[in-house]
Amino acid sequence: MDPKTSQPFPQSFSPTIPPSISAVVGVTGHRHLFKEDHETLKEKIRTFFLENFQPEERVLVLCGLAEGADQLAAETVLELKRTGRPNLTLIGVLPMPLGFYEEDFAETAQDSNAEETQNAVSADSPRRAFYRLLALADRSVELPLVAGNRERSLAQEPIDRVIQYDLLGAELADSATVILALWDGVTDGLKPGGTGDVVRRAFLKPEKTRVFQIVTPQDRKSHTRPQNALEARWLTEWPN
Repeated sequence: MDPKTSQPFPQSFSPTIPPSISAVVGVTGHRHLFKEDHETLKEKIRTFFLENFQPEERVLVLCGLAEGADQLAAETVLELKRTGRPNLTLIGVLPMPLGFYEEDFAETAQDSNAEETQNAVSADSPRRAFYRLLALADRSVELPLVAGNRERSLAQEPIDRVIQYDLLGAELADSATVILALWDGVTDGLKPGGTGDVVRRAFLKPEKTRVFQIVTPQDRKSHTRPQNALEARWLTEWPN
């Protein structure tokens, strides 16, 4: 697949899901993770898929491929596909046109000076990981611009980018039968389209989407590491 030619996003995945699909997993999670947590998080993600879905079940995995939790989940799904779970289907869901979305991924000095950004980034660059995962995904789709948004405004108005992320969060909550949330559980100060907001939307649906949480600390000064960090559990209700 050419990552530069992702397909337009339909109004929703739900009407196009064939009966043969057993589940649709929507991935949401924090971007800023502790490096020392990466392997444990990947193992928790792997266990989630192995314990909750049989090898013969066809499962769609919707993922924004953003830095952090999204990329860990996508890498784990691809590893599972290679090692006995070929019926997992990874779909990269971009919240906006690719050329604007890539601006959200950190660059190195090498990236900025390279003629071919995709091939020149360092091995641990989130941008390189994004392009690699996008190319390996079974399919990629782009969300349409929200009414009133224009491509020019995405470059000039931060709020318009937030609106696009909010649309992605709504699509994940609406389309998924299960939300896989790499979330610290903090319910204060939720941002539109953020991890906690996606979980909240899932519980607001008339037929609640099931939510599986891996308690994921954020590597940010303003966040305290949860006492139950890295615990994996099904959430039955919105935390109080």
